[in-house]
Amino acid sequence: MLTPIKKTRKRRDKSIAALVKKSLLAGKTNIETLDIVKAQFPDSKVQSHSISWYRTKLRQEGVATLSNFGARDLQKQITA
Repeated sequence: MLTPIKKTRKRRDKSIAALVKKSLLAGKTNIETLDIVKAQFPDSKVQSHSISWYRTKLRQEGVATLSNFGARDLQKQITA
């Protein structure tokens, strides 16, 4: 008799979504966020449009985030 296999759920704080949201809330651009995700999850299929989707989703949920252009402008001011 076979025993059922229990599916393990990923911890939400270790997921790609959590990493993307944390990075966007920190004011990172889409490209920087993508680089961070690829460093942590090299086999993931995340693309830049996925990062844009998360940014839009956060805005729809009422979370204040910078636009991608706003994040770039902020970084230019910091490095100048």
